[in-house]
Amino acid sequence: MHALALGIFIGLLISSAAWGVAAYIMYQRSVLLERRTQQAERLAELGTLTGGLAHEIKNPLSTVQLNLQLLAEDLPPSRPAARA
Repeated sequence: MHALALGIFIGLLISSAAWGVAAYIMYQRSVLLERRTQQAERLAELGTLTGGLAHEIKNPLSTVQLNLQLLAEDLPPSRPAARA
């Protein structure tokens, strides 16, 4: 009878240890996934910020480029300078 009780005790001890290891691994995995999620969110926010910044820079540059093109159309073609 003592051997059976000892076997049950050892089995419970081993299964408890296995569950503890599994719980620790799952906890570590959840921490890692949470960190990856936070990093992905930061990168997404950075992408949105840079996209908006590029848009804000491009708008005035487009206006300047258009005005330069209009000015180039209004100016007469340049001639080489006459030699004295």
